[in-house]
Amino acid sequence: MPIGTFLHFFIDGVKPLWEDEHCKDGGAYKIRMPKTHTAKYWEDLLLALVGEQFDAESGEVLGLVLSSKFNSDVVSIWHKTANSEETRTKLKASIEAILQLEDGMKLDYENF
Repeated sequence: MPIGTFLHFFIDGVKPLWEDEHCKDGGAYKIRMPKTHTAKYWEDLLLALVGEQFDAESGEVLGLVLSSKFNSDVVSIWHKTANSEETRTKLKASIEAILQLEDGMKLDYENF
């Protein structure tokens, strides 16, 4: 994938914009990974989204964004309820279980 490429996969009716009505009160978990892990992590998260495997309320996860960088890639998991600590905790645990993160990899969080 060329550097600077963005791939978006969102549920029907949601635009990959922070300003979108569905996203405005949400946030995103982000993980920076070596390029050797990108295909596997992207596939695992995509299948989890389609199969509704995230341990959060139905419709909480809005979409995924893959951003290709020079030395690494970043995948963001967008969700709609940033102000619920319980939802964020459940979502983070689900992402960690799905990805089985290696040492040194961590999830960062960003409110929209």
